[in-house]
Amino acid sequence: METFTFFWMDGRRTMCMGETPVEALTRVGYGAGAIRGLDFYTNGDNKEYIWNPDIRSWIRRNDEQAQA
Repeated sequence: METFTFFWMDGRRTMCMGETPVEALTRVGYGAGAIRGLDFYTNGDNKEYIWNPDIRSWIRRNDEQAQA
């Protein structure tokens, strides 16, 4: 089983496990309608992105933020 990190359009970050991203979401109870709220996903436990509420978007951390 693999770990996937899901980044949602409302600023939530969720980690789920499954053979595929779809299976991972299904295993924790998300249905097909949830995909509309998904911004993107990555493999593994990804902490490279932070939510910027001013622009309502995920941005990649810079080196200073990654060390905090």
